[in-house]
Amino acid sequence: MANRYLIDLYNASNESEKREGMEWYLDAQRFCAGLAALNGIDLRIVAAVVSVLSPRNKWPRNKQDAKTLIETKLSGGLIDSFSVCTFTSNKKRAWELLDNQVDFDPDVFFKGLKTRCFWDNIVFQDSARVTVDTWAARAAYKTQANWQRSIGKKEYKRLEKQYQSSAELVGLSPKAFQAVVWVKARNDLKKEKYETVKN
Repeated sequence: MANRYLIDLYNASNESEKREGMEWYLDAQRFCAGLAALNGIDLRIVAAVVSVLSPRNKWPRNKQDAKTLIETKLSGGLIDSFSVCTFTSNKKRAWELLDNQVDFDPDVFFKGLKTRCFWDNIVFQDSARVTVDTWAARAAYKTQANWQRSIGKKEYKRLEKQYQSSAELVGLSPKAFQAVVWVKARNDLKKEKYETVKN
C-alpha cells in the first residue's frame, strides 16, 4: 500500500533534490568500486564494509571509516589504531570480514534488514529493496522527532512495502524513490532548524 506522506514529499521535492536522490546510489557504487579497485578486493566486500559501518554514521564519515578500516587492515595495522563513528561490534565484524572474503554470504553476514538492504542497493543497480533508515522512517511517519528506537522486522517490511508501492505510482525504482524522499526530508529539517534560529 502506498504512503501519501512519502508521495507528498516526493512531489514537493525540487529538481535539484530529485537529481541528487536519483544519483545517490550510483555515487555510492562508484565510491565502493573505486575503493575496491585501489585495494584489489571485490566490490561486494567493500559495499559490505560500508554498510555494516553505516548505523548511526553520517555518510561522509561512513565512507572515511570504510576507507580507513580497509587500508589499515590490508597494510597490517591494528584494529585499535583508529576509531569509527558506529558500534564497536560493527567495526569488529567489518574487520573480520576482510579475513573471510571468499565465504561472504550477505544473508548470513548481515544481522539487520537495514544494512542488508543498504548493501543490496549499493551493489545492484536493479535492486528492489529499500533502505529504511532513520530519515526514511521519519518520512513515512511524517515526523521530525528524534528517532531513537529500532525498527523490528515486521515493521521494516511494512515500511519497505510502502516505499515500493509509492515508487511504483510515481514511476521510479524503490531505491531511487527512497533516496529522493531522504534528500527532501533532510533538507526540510535543515530549513526548519534554520528558520527556528532565524526567528
